[in-house]
Amino acid sequence: MLWGTGLGMLMLGALTNPLLHQVTGALPPSNARPRSGFWTISIIAIAAGLCLILARRHRGAGRALAAVLTTSICLGLAETAVRLAPPFEIRGVISWEQQNYVRNRWGFPDGEPRPDSLNRVLVLGDSITYGIGDDLDQTCRYPDIFETALSKRGFELDVQIVATGNTQFDAYVRNYEKLGPEYRPNVVVIGWCLNDIEYGELAFTPALAGKLGSRWPRWIVRMARPVIFESRINELFLFTVLHKRLSVLAAKRGWSKRDWLDDHNQWYHERLVSRYRDPRYVDHARTDLAKLAAHCREHDRKLLVVIFPFSFTLNNEKGRELFQVMTALLESLNVPYLNLLPVFNEQVQRGNDVYSYRDACHPNVEGHRITGDLLVEALAPMLQTTGE
Repeated sequence: MLWGTGLGMLMLGALTNPLLHQVTGALPPSNARPRSGFWTISIIAIAAGLCLILARRHRGAGRALAAVLTTSICLGLAETAVRLAPPFEIRGVISWEQQNYVRNRWGFPDGEPRPDSLNRVLVLGDSITYGIGDDLDQTCRYPDIFETALSKRGFELDVQIVATGNTQFDAYVRNYEKLGPEYRPNVVVIGWCLNDIEYGELAFTPALAGKLGSRWPRWIVRMARPVIFESRINELFLFTVLHKRLSVLAAKRGWSKRDWLDDHNQWYHERLVSRYRDPRYVDHARTDLAKLAAHCREHDRKLLVVIFPFSFTLNNEKGRELFQVMTALLESLNVPYLNLLPVFNEQVQRGNDVYSYRDACHPNVEGHRITGDLLVEALAPMLQTTGE
């Protein structure tokens, strides 16, 4: 009995070991998720298995097994506590619950749509456009700002924010096709974040493994996604919190030049560069954008794309490379755009903070104000006046 249980624990330890995952291609080396959960389960299972196998002949093995079990219980209780009340290292400084926005009948964070308004502006986007950020509310997001300013200039208009987090360009196209016939916008604004180029089946295959498509059947890939990307069972939250807090402490004390956020940003920057250098991703986005642009031209609708930079793309060559690809794509389709890279660059060089606390993506109130003010001037010539 002890031998069978011990061998079973050894097998569990082997199957959950990250080295085995890497060798078999089940998880790629570049996966952003920490593997602390897999490592912890693997080490405990192997230790418990060896203790069970040796328990009959070695008296100390029983004591070692008791120590392993006690340690496992303590780790389990601590991990449960962290998961029940996750700190900001896990959930992020800004949570969706903080932005308790009122939603309209479409289910988006804005007032009720007015299709009878003279000017109807549809703003498509992700969490930036939705309004995730420090101290943001439904009055100071960039669409709120340009709507208020243009109304004061005498324009009759209704602005509708159609956005949610973790969405990419394919979702923008779907929302446009779904709501366009009812709302009939005469201006469409797209808030394009740098990671919006990652979507569809193409985005998942490299993220799961470099050669996963050739090694594993497609149904296994589909089953693996929610486990790997949503449940996050391979991450021990307790380890992540301790690692990140020690990393920040080391950076503050001068023991290290970088903390965990710097490391994550560097990894994510390299990932984005690889995507923008891959013509498949660019062609994917070009196809959908061309479809939306053609539909806007067919219905005499103005289209404007706002390009939002990440903080780690400011003041470096690789960041400029990403924007060169984006702007070349937009120019090839004759789509006008507002590139915020030079504007945010200038603000950061002046010492002004335009991003939320420890957040490389979401602008704060000042970032939204700057964006909204620029859009006032960009959109004014596109709108109709009451005398027309």
